[in-house]
Amino acid sequence: MKLTDKVWARVVQCVQEGMLMGIDVVDVLRQIDVTPTYDGTDTLTLSPEYEKQVEEMHEKLLKRADDLRAEGDKSKEDQLWQFTTSGRDDRGN
Repeated sequence: MKLTDKVWARVVQCVQEGMLMGIDVVDVLRQIDVTPTYDGTDTLTLSPEYEKQVEEMHEKLLKRADDLRAEGDKSKEDQLWQFTTSGRDDRGN
């Protein structure tokens, strides 16, 4: 059997995710779910359920990244405010 480009692209994504998140790539690769294409080519492709699962996981990761970025920005603003107002009273003296 052959693997479609979708499967190979997912394998590459798994390696990238492992490097970015510091997780064991083998565990991620084991989760890949393939199904026959039923087009007479003896080819396996990603199952629709698995594709949906990956899409949802990526959306959650992107939301978490946005949340962390916002927290970091807020923290930087607080640090700058504390630095610029240290040693002053409310009138700036």
